[in-house]
Amino acid sequence: MRIILKIIMIIILVLLVILDVWIVKNFDYNTERAGVIDKNENFIIDPIYWSIDGEDLQNGYKYLTAKKVDFIGETFQNIFLDLDGNEQNASLKAYFNMKSNDKYFSENRALVWDEETGKKGYVDWDGNLVIDYKYDFANTFKDGYALVCMKNEDGERKYGVIDLEGNEVLPCIYPKLNMKDRGYGIFYYDEDDKTIILNDKNMKIGEIDTENNKYKFTNFGDLSNLGELEEENVRFSQDFIIIEDEDEKYEIYTKDGKRANDIKYDNVSYRTTYIEKEQYLLVEESGKEYYIDKNLNVVADRQMFRKEKGLIINYISSGLLRVRDNSGLLGISDLEGNIIIEPQYNTFVNETTYSGYFSVRQGHKYGILDLSGNEIIKPSDKYKDYLIGNGEYFVAYVTNTKLATMWEAIFILSNILEICLLRLIFKRKKNLVVNN
Repeated sequence: MRIILKIIMIIILVLLVILDVWIVKNFDYNTERAGVIDKNENFIIDPIYWSIDGEDLQNGYKYLTAKKVDFIGETFQNIFLDLDGNEQNASLKAYFNMKSNDKYFSENRALVWDEETGKKGYVDWDGNLVIDYKYDFANTFKDGYALVCMKNEDGERKYGVIDLEGNEVLPCIYPKLNMKDRGYGIFYYDEDDKTIILNDKNMKIGEIDTENNKYKFTNFGDLSNLGELEEENVRFSQDFIIIEDEDEKYEIYTKDGKRANDIKYDNVSYRTTYIEKEQYLLVEESGKEYYIDKNLNVVADRQMFRKEKGLIINYISSGLLRVRDNSGLLGISDLEGNIIIEPQYNTFVNETTYSGYFSVRQGHKYGILDLSGNEIIKPSDKYKDYLIGNGEYFVAYVTNTKLATMWEAIFILSNILEICLLRLIFKRKKNLVVNN
């Protein structure tokens, strides 16, 4: 009997040790939670959520998408919050009209359906029906477009594309649409042994031979004169169509197919700022390397920064440059090369300039700077991730003190029980020796 009891105590001891290891390994995972703070670092929404979407704040949405979890971070619940911390606000009529897997807003639109007809439409954050119930199938919005479907008289599904206001970008007449380049206003559908290329004006601008992946633009400005092109030599961007010619030089064409200028570039790459939807091209030409904007104006000379400032332009947004020094630290410059913020940070989240601030990381510390480099929220290690918001309020990830106290108490209690078990196991062992 004593041996059985001893074995039971050893098993319990091992389980407690495993629990201790699990707590230590998962302590941050189980105690970090998201809330919303103001500029004075006061929580206006308590940090009790697994996640809150900071981009909802950036985009000015009335409600924030959030997730709640149980105390070990396993069971998820999708909810919406207003800035008073109210969950599932009653005015959010859409919330109650959607199936559980459809409770999702994208670009201030949520997919809903009419219970009587089964037709689908879209509502905004306040539950206002902004796109009427008329589609037999619909997807969530992305890049300002959504794929929708209506059945014809024969019951066949025909697909089209709508914008955020419900305007038909492409009418519902296509058997199937490929949306891979929707962010650039380009769409595709298959027809026989070729793929047709459409633009966001519902114009056929070209086709792809699916057998050999050859592009050919048709009735589309200067691009129509280029003949067949290799697939890898055609690139769409937000403002341009970029073509690599037989000499491995790059030509820039506008979205209506016209040659943008006479320059043949040695290389072209592009960067889009996701919030502002600005796009800049980084081009190399005759040994020069510089950024141009959507009007093809030179906005920053990358080589000048490297030679005269010893800095590399790392990103461009809102007329500001993120620059990196030789040590890898980041700062901010204007387009002329005047340093606004000396390189001293590990990361600048440049997309936040849209809301008039920088979210920064300095080592393991996160904070907020204004566009002149003044500290709005001093970088601190109490924040566990980038602070993202609208310039007034920010989503902040911190250690939830109540959860931390609970897990610390469980850890301490587990250690006490382990000590007690060790004493009992040791005592019994000693008694057995004496009795023998």
